[in-house]
Amino acid sequence: MRCLFFIVLLWGWLAQACADPYYCPSRQGYVRVGDTYAQVVNKCGEPTAQQTKRVVASEEVPVQRYTFRAVQENDLGFGFASGRIRLAEPIIVSVYNNKVVQISANNQPLQSTNYCGGMPIRVGDSIFTVQAACGEPRSVTEGTVKRNRGMAMQRTATYNFGRFQPGYVMVFQNDILVSIQSTQ
Repeated sequence: MRCLFFIVLLWGWLAQACADPYYCPSRQGYVRVGDTYAQVVNKCGEPTAQQTKRVVASEEVPVQRYTFRAVQENDLGFGFASGRIRLAEPIIVSVYNNKVVQISANNQPLQSTNYCGGMPIRVGDSIFTVQAACGEPRSVTEGTVKRNRGMAMQRTATYNFGRFQPGYVMVFQNDILVSIQSTQ
């Protein structure tokens, strides 16, 4: 059993190490996402064309999505013994590192809400604050959200290796290769 675990672990490591290499025929080098700009130039030579601009850098982060039943005070003051009515749509709270990074209700993003019964919850609150306001969640699922990391320098380098070789557009953020696309 240990041997099987080791083989699976080794296979995963090899698959990651060999993931999506692109061949640069000019200097017979292989580049991968994660290489630096200097490494790519060393392996492929100077690009045929390049463009640099400032962009908002974002990343996909794993989150836990907590679904809560939303309640709202009954403004009329009658008709319900509890003084609250239940909304049809639940509140979905996305949490990363025990902090709220996204709130949505009725398919609308919110920065804060008091739909849980009066005590407001906000983006940036801890999950413990949310549970104190909303109670136990109906469900918890895994997901991802885009999170801004601030401004980054994006360099787009185009490589054309001749008429019979595919060209590549390589995109770098802060001089780290983040994507490679064939021009053919």
